[in-house]
Amino acid sequence: MALLQAARYYLLKGDLEKAKSFGLNRAIFYAWAKRSGKPVFQRKRTAGASAPSIPSRAREIEALGNENAYVND
Repeated sequence: MALLQAARYYLLKGDLEKAKSFGLNRAIFYAWAKRSGKPVFQRKRTAGASAPSIPSRAREIEALGNENAYVND
């Protein structure tokens, strides 16, 4: 699966090193998503509660087709 995702990224973007990182990242994500069918717990939000904030030092996000993925440098 990682090889398939890496080949997909390489054909669309042309960067081999980022393609390897993207392929491994996507394969790990899909394996995790497949194993965790339901969330282990759900938080109850009260009316007016805001969504959790994103940390200020987030990694770069790459858009590929209709998916977004984190990019490791």
